[in-house]
Amino acid sequence: AAGPRGRRGAGGPTPTPPLTPVPTPRRVRAPRPARRPRPPRLVVVLERRTNVYALQSLAHLRTLETAPNPRGTCALTPAAEPGDPCLLALPSSGTAGTLQVYDLAAGGGDALAEIPAHKAPLAAVAWSADGALLATASSTGTVVRVHAIQPGASRIFSFRRGSTPAAIHCLAFSPPGVEPRLLGAASSHGTV
Repeated sequence: AAGPRGRRGAGGPTPTPPLTPVPTPRRVRAPRPARRPRPPRLVVVLERRTNVYALQSLAHLRTLETAPNPRGTCALTPAAEPGDPCLLALPSSGTAGTLQVYDLAAGGGDALAEIPAHKAPLAAVAWSADGALLATASSTGTVVRVHAIQPGASRIFSFRRGSTPAAIHCLAFSPPGVEPRLLGAASSHGTV
């Protein structure tokens, strides 16, 4: 019979080797992706008005009465860092392609500029990541324009998308750090 310390073999009990501690595996957490801070404002666009809320508390800050906007066309700057501009662009006319730019960093938003962007109603708007440029497209979809907001609102580029009308579904600037700076426009003709 074998005792607690060994086995009986040809030459008597064989000593059991001492137990060696085995390191327990530690749980290694995968690095978390960098999170972008959220813009300080939440904007709810309705057909004839826009509500502005403080994102942290969801307190209602202001109601902006707007021109008829059945598609909910708007653009809010991506506030990547605290102190970045928080700008909102909304159509200011249901028949012409003008838009109103609001500065939402101060309270519920003060009107900063009105931009006569197109002759036809607006279909799509988009901000660059730094909030310096605003791209617009009208419902005819033949021209995409880029406006500089500071100092004063002025058109700096005009691009022809095509000669036949098309619905512009969205506009988007390239992310920060991508050179050259790019602007994409997706249309109903299946083109980008």
